[in-house]
Amino acid sequence: MPIHVKLRCSECETLREEDLKMEDTEITCPACGRRMANLQQNEYVEIESNLKKQQLFSIISLVAFFITVILLIMWAVPHSVATATPATVTPGQPAQPGFMIDWISGTGTEKAANQGMFIAALVCGLISLVLGVLASMRRYIIEF
Repeated sequence: MPIHVKLRCSECETLREEDLKMEDTEITCPACGRRMANLQQNEYVEIESNLKKQQLFSIISLVAFFITVILLIMWAVPHSVATATPATVTPGQPAQPGFMIDWISGTGTEKAANQGMFIAALVCGLISLVLGVLASMRRYIIEF
């Protein structure tokens, strides 16, 4: 698997992005023609494993970000449903709309259910932020 790195020539200061393959024997500068041996296998494997971890962190960060957006939308949109049934309504009084309780047990308040959504959105947003930073911390510049 090729690794995506920046290559910098020490003679002409040319900086370019390239996919470096382990099979290549030399790194060549297109501007001045300077050549140098490719990375050793242990260096190549170390860079490749770090880039795979960063890719995994970035995917998890994006998923956590989308969950954050969904939770914020669920928090912001009110869940209104008429809770009164026709059997409990007395004649002459209309049914009063209320808020549906989001808890499985059926107990609790509407305010607590909305606070839970907001707190979950904050936690997922924080996870997304931390993993996004970890995914973008290390970039490789190879000088030859």
